[in-house]
Amino acid sequence: MSTVLTQKKNSPVVLVESVWREIENHLEIEKKRIFDEILNYPPPIPACDVQFNFLLEERSKITEELRRMRKISENDANGVQSIREFVESCEYFDNLLEAKLLSDLEKVLDE
Repeated sequence: MSTVLTQKKNSPVVLVESVWREIENHLEIEKKRIFDEILNYPPPIPACDVQFNFLLEERSKITEELRRMRKISENDANGVQSIREFVESCEYFDNLLEAKLLSDLEKVLDE
């Protein structure tokens, strides 16, 4: 990877790294929200609290999504297609954020 390319503000490499950071930041915020909700949840009635069980499942899923995102970014950090596939398959992005991330990727392709 060229130092000159990496240092250019709008270079494809910098733009891709920026998208990865935005994805990771969003997932970390979601993870914190879920963990905080579990932490502040009133004591459940064993085996009867559907919402608490749902939160425990969400905690596992968001942790797995972060792990998957990091593995992809380590193995293919500059792969626009890898980011696109991740964004399209991750359930933690609403339509607005997904559209923004995909638009940011289009800027990389236009470079």
